[in-house]
Amino acid sequence: MAAQQSSQPISAYLTLLILGFLPLILVALFWDDLPHRYIVQWGAGRVTITGTRAQSVMIVAVACAGIALLAVLVTAIQNESFRASGIRRLFLALNFLQIVTIGLTCAMIVTESIGVLPFRLRDVVPASAALMLTTAGLLCLRVASGVATRVGGFFFRAFGWLFMLAAVGIVALTTLFIGTPLSVGAIAAALLVALLLAIPEQPSPG
Repeated sequence: MAAQQSSQPISAYLTLLILGFLPLILVALFWDDLPHRYIVQWGAGRVTITGTRAQSVMIVAVACAGIALLAVLVTAIQNESFRASGIRRLFLALNFLQIVTIGLTCAMIVTESIGVLPFRLRDVVPASAALMLTTAGLLCLRVASGVATRVGGFFFRAFGWLFMLAAVGIVALTTLFIGTPLSVGAIAAALLVALLLAIPEQPSPG
């Protein structure tokens, strides 16, 4: 029993930290190649994100590493609580997807600035963001089912469905304004992962 209570998902922590620090390494490697000013156009160019200086990308990369460290720390401290309530898998998945989405954004900016990839990473970023929001919604709904008070349950349930609607909106806009084979394939893959994450995790006995 003691061994079971002290078990920690070490491999998940290591993977989370590696993914979290990869954007930092990527930006540092191509620091001198990044232009002073970059413009990222999404889809047909109707939405444009403009950033000044390469430091802007580095700030995002540092934030990604910080999220990874914080996620590992919180999960390690609350490991038994998360396992008992059956939300550890969703919590870890949410943090993984946050890091993957931020990392893809950094990689998109770097690769499109220096032109090293034959395809556009921007086409897969919306699918990653939609999956992240879906996971956040599933986590909120899972928490809502275990909240003792009616007000607390309503609060988490409302946020859960709000995240779900936002994810549906991202998928719809991506299909409408981007609609490339890569973006459609990324959405299909994200849908499959979302269905797997929707399978309830069995709470561990206390």
